[in-house]
Amino acid sequence: MFIVSEAEVRRAVAEALAVWDHRNNPCSGVELRLAEGTTDNEVVEDGVSSLSFREERWSRNGRAEVLARYPANMLALTSLYAKPRPGQPMVAEIGEADIELNAVDFRFSTDGRVSQSVSRTRDLQTVLIHEIGHILGLGHNCAMTERERRFVDNQGHRLPLCSAAGSALRSAAMFPVESLATAPILRDLSPDDRKVLCALYPVRASARKR
Repeated sequence: MFIVSEAEVRRAVAEALAVWDHRNNPCSGVELRLAEGTTDNEVVEDGVSSLSFREERWSRNGRAEVLARYPANMLALTSLYAKPRPGQPMVAEIGEADIELNAVDFRFSTDGRVSQSVSRTRDLQTVLIHEIGHILGLGHNCAMTERERRFVDNQGHRLPLCSAAGSALRSAAMFPVESLATAPILRDLSPDDRKVLCALYPVRASARKR
């Protein structure tokens, strides 16, 4: 169950997109905007990036099959559709992304209310900023399990465990908030988030001359 109106959702999405947009990050060339209209909310490669609240079942496209179900403690899931760049098989271009939000086990607010109680209320914009980071190709900045420590960051270093992460990592948009004991409200990028963003999407030389 989510407790915000459609207008509040659209406002939260627009503000979350703006956090990653080049207008708030001059070192980056990323340009994001919220399209008008609605979709059928299906997670499928159809050329349209969408946002869906799953209210009946927390599963892929709300399906009833056991194998389609997501973990109950997962706030959201972003599905990416990418294709290898021609001539560069190790480089993929993200063409579409669909976000699903867990409105079965959590509630969402836009007024700064969060809760660890039975209602499990989370700040919608905080969650969206994190998921948009995934859309842009950013991963979590820490490992939730020892197994995940096999992954490395953009400098080749092994990821630290989330449970042992310091304040700099915990205040970043790409920290997995479900691993925290308290629900945070993070509505801006950390210096580390911005550094990775600008490394992945630098301003083009032609844009700098304008």
